[in-house]
Amino acid sequence: MYPLSAALVTGHAELVQAVQNCLRDARVRLVLALPEITRWAEFLLQLERLQPGVVILDLAPRLEDIIRRIRTVSQAPVIVMHDAVDAETILAVVRAGAREYVYPPYEPGLAQALERVARERAEQAVSPGAGGQLVGVLSAKGGCGATTIACHLAPEMRRLTQKEILLADLELSGGGVGFVMNADSPCSIVDAASNLERLDLSFWKGLISNGIPRLEVIRAPQQPLVSAPPPPERFREVLRFARSNYDWVIVDLGRSLNYFTLSLIAELDQVLLVTTPEVPAFYQTKNLVQALRQQGYGEERIRLLMNRATKGGDFAISQVERLVGLPVYLRLPSSYPELYRALAEGRLLTPDTALGKQFTHLAAGLVGIPHAGKPPSTAPLLGVKRMVAGWGGSA
Repeated sequence: MYPLSAALVTGHAELVQAVQNCLRDARVRLVLALPEITRWAEFLLQLERLQPGVVILDLAPRLEDIIRRIRTVSQAPVIVMHDAVDAETILAVVRAGAREYVYPPYEPGLAQALERVARERAEQAVSPGAGGQLVGVLSAKGGCGATTIACHLAPEMRRLTQKEILLADLELSGGGVGFVMNADSPCSIVDAASNLERLDLSFWKGLISNGIPRLEVIRAPQQPLVSAPPPPERFREVLRFARSNYDWVIVDLGRSLNYFTLSLIAELDQVLLVTTPEVPAFYQTKNLVQALRQQGYGEERIRLLMNRATKGGDFAISQVERLVGLPVYLRLPSSYPELYRALAEGRLLTPDTALGKQFTHLAAGLVGIPHAGKPPSTAPLLGVKRMVAGWGGSA
């Protein structure tokens, strides 16, 4: 069964025993148990922090108001238990917003209700395209700036959409997302992949960092891995879990492609491929585009970003596009002084800077929000073919 956690509110000993027996048999963790709700503010804070996968209640007066309050902090399905079996009571419970109604014998009925909830959660987690959108940010080679772009893109998407955003670092050999975002959690995405059997929202909340409302960060390991990481299949499950719980997931994939990142590509809706105006970077970019094509990853899902582009630089965009075999989606200007100052002060660039405006433009394009202004044009100067004799631009 898909891993679940539960919160229980009932003062009836018979119900408590039945629920505990059923949860134990179904391997559902009980993260909160109360005989009654006496302090609503405290109860709602506990629900918000623990985020149980299901809430089990005894039938009580004003059930509709109780469920409405729970909905302010949690979307977990509500299961109501009581000994009444008449149609009128069952209909009233359903109308109040409960997902399931369980009556004696309690244990078989609760087991079936939990199975239905778990099955629905599993289908949401593994269905292609279900839930939010996954966007990977991939550097053509080391030093192209994928981490910087990912760390600025996620907050901009949150600011523009006011939706739930996750920024995930999958550069397991030493990702920088945690540093740039001042992530304070000692846990990492490896902990999630290593504990799939415990992976529900309550466990997840203990792994992530949250310094900006509706933007959460899960970092890569802070220290080099001394043993082999979990297999890629486990990280794919983590991405599916993230998809089912966030509107947008921005994934820093690190540099180039390897067995690990290639195993994750199929889960991503889009890839932002980051290059820089250097011949070695263009060469690597061309190879990466070809590798993605061979994996069946359509070109319509790849957006090429030219980072650190300077006005009047050496390369014409049209020539780069012929060489790489992909259109340049957006140019990001070089902004070393501003970026260095911001990172040294432990903050991100603001949207009113030249580079910050382009991050806004990028975020707006991804989420489908019309954004005023266009990327600066490129003046063709020195062609790539003149610099590297014999290196053609055919795809």
